[in-house]
Amino acid sequence: MTSYILQIGEEQADSEVIVDEKCMQFTDKKEKVCVEFADLIAVPDPSSDDQGLAVTIYYIKHTVFLLSKETVRIHGQATIVRQFFQDVKEKFMQVPSSQPRRFLVFINPIGGKGTAVKTFEDTVKPLFDLAGITYQVIVSERPNMCTEVMESQDLSHVDGIVVCGGDGTLSEIVNVLLRRTMVAADLDFNDSKTKVPTTVIPVGHIPTGTANVMTYCCCGTLDTVTATLCIIKGDTRPMGVSGVYSGGKLVRYSLVGVSIGLIADMMNTRDQLRWMGMFRLLWVPFVMLFSSFRTFTSEITVDIRKKTTVTEGDKKEITYTEKEEKFEREIFNTMLLCWNIKDVNGKSHIWPNRGPFQTFIFYKSSCSKFQLVRHFMKLFSAKKEALDQDFLECYQAAGYTIKVKEDSPLDANLNINIDGDQFRLPEPFHENRFHDGAVRMFSSLTDTDDNTSVP
Repeated sequence: MTSYILQIGEEQADSEVIVDEKCMQFTDKKEKVCVEFADLIAVPDPSSDDQGLAVTIYYIKHTVFLLSKETVRIHGQATIVRQFFQDVKEKFMQVPSSQPRRFLVFINPIGGKGTAVKTFEDTVKPLFDLAGITYQVIVSERPNMCTEVMESQDLSHVDGIVVCGGDGTLSEIVNVLLRRTMVAADLDFNDSKTKVPTTVIPVGHIPTGTANVMTYCCCGTLDTVTATLCIIKGDTRPMGVSGVYSGGKLVRYSLVGVSIGLIADMMNTRDQLRWMGMFRLLWVPFVMLFSSFRTFTSEITVDIRKKTTVTEGDKKEITYTEKEEKFEREIFNTMLLCWNIKDVNGKSHIWPNRGPFQTFIFYKSSCSKFQLVRHFMKLFSAKKEALDQDFLECYQAAGYTIKVKEDSPLDANLNINIDGDQFRLPEPFHENRFHDGAVRMFSSLTDTDDNTSVP
């Protein structure tokens, strides 16, 4: 530990600045500040001012889920400032996440409110430039362009991938990354029973789409500054993905959710009305929810995954048991959630799964329009009581299969919505399999498996 006598900000009085192995401590505007070196964004070379020599330090401040860029100017006698600067710079460079990184940035300019390019230019780019990050920017100009670029891109010199868009654009990028990871490991991605290994290259999400569920799962907020600083800081966590298989092939990996029935029909109609702009997000649910529900009879098999916690003294061990259930139901919607709902500081939040399971829900036909509207409002507001409804059956599942019976309307049941995008199944049957920890995401969250919404 080293102590330096310097001046902080506009203060002219001497103040003690302490530098140890993990952080630097000082008092700024009567507030004690402790900045870990892992939270530094940049430490430019010293510059001269009226008081001698000065160092401007840019760092990340943590406030619950929010991250913000803070600046402090430390000045004083030139010799002492230079010693302080060298000490801080040396410890900063020893932090792995502070090393120069190279990013491949994908921007979807039409997702959500169409603000992705402006968000990148106004928020992401200045922070990346300040942190000394180099990046290649690709703006999507047509459907599937991101997929084409990802399939042909040399990723050997890429330290991370950043997506400015919604969950659909993120899913498009991650799907190629996962398939490339499987091929590189000589594994068959069309085999639902083959475990997907965790990607080496991490992915970051800047929320400029409509729902942006994955940003909630990574940062606990939709703040774009927080999402950007999370990527700069460089902490990652593995997230689970759900593989959707039909006709003996992989249809898509899902990061957020999968549905057939009402939600898939609603999303399909919504995409056909993009000319209405954001108004379609209100208009389509209003029209479809107050129309008659399309029901269909399905044979369902669920691989139930149950968590058991065993406590011995100070040690707590979590284990999972599996049980298969088969049944037939008349339903009007199914939904798979690759995320969870967790109580944090007394409030419900969208949260990543911390176990080898996903939440599978199917909707029985005994449901009023009013009940359904209230359910969806609570679900998309991350209220835990959304899953406690008589017309729902919820399972904590490692996977499931759904076969729509032939006497149900065939064509409509070939539609499936995955992460907000519409796909066509080759047959009215699909299998879903959860692959725990498959994709490494930049994340500022650290939590445990406790207090999740499904017991």
